[in-house]
Amino acid sequence: MKDYQPQVDASWYEKTSFHPLRITSITEQLRLLSHYDPGSVLEIGVGKGIIREFLKSFSHIKHTSIDIAPDLNPNFVGSVLKMPFSDSQFDCILCCQVLEHLRIEDFPAALREIRRVTRSLVILSLPDRRRIFALGLCLFGFGWRKMEFNLESRKARKEGLIPEHYWEIGHSRATCGTNVARIIRAAGFKIEAQYRLEKFSWHCFFVLKRI
Repeated sequence: MKDYQPQVDASWYEKTSFHPLRITSITEQLRLLSHYDPGSVLEIGVGKGIIREFLKSFSHIKHTSIDIAPDLNPNFVGSVLKMPFSDSQFDCILCCQVLEHLRIEDFPAALREIRRVTRSLVILSLPDRRRIFALGLCLFGFGWRKMEFNLESRKARKEGLIPEHYWEIGHSRATCGTNVARIIRAAGFKIEAQYRLEKFSWHCFFVLKRI
């Protein structure tokens, strides 16, 4: 745990956070928070702080943040591998595009620590290199329904990782989609939903419930 250090400084987020695709991902995070309406949220990895600033407008939601980078001004500076919070302290944990910055060997430990501090809900997203095939149907009385198929690809495994990432879904046999799902379940979660964003399929979202 001690060898993990911030990989970028705060200025990096100035260049990337307002990109249309990033906003798509942030919008989905807010949509999920709105749907589940938790009373308390722990955000792991604050980035530009857009979620934090948005939630300030809603007094019924208590927002807390933790990040390894002090220059991002989180409430707590620390690692997801050992967080200074009580068991079951938060209704919801929001952890988006964070855990790929840990070695895959530390992924199970991070999930167990997240499970420890949540009462029930986790909203998680991870980068996904798999090829995707999806079919959308609009059904009268039911609205839009989407079927999604993710395909492991040898080509994806030959592509280079983003420099700051230790792993991505579909980049290796160890990080294939089924193995990532298995690790999540083994950490004590039920996967309530798993899907990729239509306009930003690079982000794979998971809605997890603590077992």
